[in-house]
Amino acid sequence: MKKITALLMLLFLLLLSFATGCSTDRDVNQKSAESKTGEANTLTEEVPGVRTITDMVGRKVEVPATINKIIGLGAGGLRFICYLNETEKVVGVEEAELSKPVRRPYQLAFLELTELPSIGPAPHGDAELIAAHRPDVVLYLLPSDSDDLKPMEDLQNKTGIPVVMIRPSLTLYPSIDKFHESLRFVGKLLGNQDRAEELIKYTEDVIADLKQRTKDIPEDKIKKVYVGGKGMRGAQGILSTSPTYSAFEFINAKNVAAELGTEHAFIDKEALLQWDPEFIFIESFGFDLVLEDLKKPEYSTLTALKNNNLFRVFPKAQYGVNFETELVVSYFVGKMLYPERFEDVDPVQKADEIYSTFLNKPLYNELVKVWGGFEKVEIK
Repeated sequence: MKKITALLMLLFLLLLSFATGCSTDRDVNQKSAESKTGEANTLTEEVPGVRTITDMVGRKVEVPATINKIIGLGAGGLRFICYLNETEKVVGVEEAELSKPVRRPYQLAFLELTELPSIGPAPHGDAELIAAHRPDVVLYLLPSDSDDLKPMEDLQNKTGIPVVMIRPSLTLYPSIDKFHESLRFVGKLLGNQDRAEELIKYTEDVIADLKQRTKDIPEDKIKKVYVGGKGMRGAQGILSTSPTYSAFEFINAKNVAAELGTEHAFIDKEALLQWDPEFIFIESFGFDLVLEDLKKPEYSTLTALKNNNLFRVFPKAQYGVNFETELVVSYFVGKMLYPERFEDVDPVQKADEIYSTFLNKPLYNELVKVWGGFEKVEIK
């Protein structure tokens, strides 16, 4: 009996030892698994696959940490991608970008974009075509005079592709900060902040140079000027103008239409005759219409016509604002109004410097083929 009792006790101790060992192994294994899970969570937090950004209309959007494929929509989304030198990431363009002849500076600089597949009509594209190209993000330029977010919200919901919006001003003057903010936003989105800051500094330096040259012109020597032929949903004539024409502001000229205070205005003929500008600049987009207008007898009394002070300039806007062209035109206008202040400036060379800085290519001669050059105009 004693032997049986001893054997039972030994068996009990062996079973207890085995159970304790299994429990210990389970604890170790559980702690090991927890440790690995913790390491995985830490890694995910350190190298996230997405990031949350706030776009220029205040929307919080989750986008991939690295953008490899992008589509630009609206009147300038693609233009800003070009400014940032990120065109190799573009996988499709609006139908409007494929039309010929090529006329916009950023198109001429990056002709390869005009050979990409269409992703639908401007300005919102086609959801199915956009989804087919699987971009990481869609960049949309919302005009500063619009609050309609619905088309882009719908696009994001339909495709599952994040849509972010920029909202620059319609002109460098008076809202250059919005232009700079847009550059910084796209630079951060695409991981190219240095390029954005380079363009911002260059723009500020150019404007400072223009203002420095003309800052001390006596009040009675400041020229009265007007720009006609400003495009607005198509070509327009002499009575289509820009009260906030950047070139006039940067070189200390008096824009006779400035009192209207808007980016664009259609004026009455009587207003132009009353203002009687000393110089008239004609945007090429409406050039032929302006010439036909100015041949009418009622305009023959204008001082600019009598003194043959009519000049052609590149259009500021073509499907959005060509911000770099605003700077280009400023030097030509300055040279025509105050030649002694711009004696050392060749407007053509300066144009190519500016285009090369913004778009990596001297474009003056290319644009002349489309729009005609900077030149004095005669009414015959």
